[in-house]
Amino acid sequence: MAAKRVYNLLVLLLPIVYFFHNLEEWLVFRVKASDIHLLIPKHLSSFLPNNPNELYSIFGIAVIFATLMPTIIAFYLWGKFTAFNAKMLIILAFTTLVNSLSHITSSFVFGFISPGLITALLFCIPYAVGVIIFDVKCFSIGIKQYFLLGIASIGVYLFAVAISWFLAVGIYSLF
Repeated sequence: MAAKRVYNLLVLLLPIVYFFHNLEEWLVFRVKASDIHLLIPKHLSSFLPNNPNELYSIFGIAVIFATLMPTIIAFYLWGKFTAFNAKMLIILAFTTLVNSLSHITSSFVFGFISPGLITALLFCIPYAVGVIIFDVKCFSIGIKQYFLLGIASIGVYLFAVAISWFLAVGIYSLF
């Protein structure tokens, strides 16, 4: 019974962690949009708006989608303490780690605190580690399966970023 309670707490924390993380990303991006726009490689910048304000607006819409996705997933996972759902939660934890590593890396590359770095270090990494510790204690999953779930999380991360961005561009183009 205690494991189910911890599971539900971890599920509840998922959208909360992402809300604060995405809020920080959006606020810092707003301040640094023009700097970031100048640092984007030319082969990637052709896919982005030339105007930093337009880029900021599209990014804001993408962040809304990136906040809604974990919220919807948390609604699905809430109260359903199964091995399959625990694996979904571990994929989300690994995805959170991948996202955090991208913020750490981009901070080194850009030479300044990138959007999302602070909450990645304070919230996202501890949350992901907590989920992993919970999963190790409650389920007997082998290292090979953790490796496969970690690989799957990279795909989930790339899919979430792509779908959030393309939906944001589509919605922005309507206005």
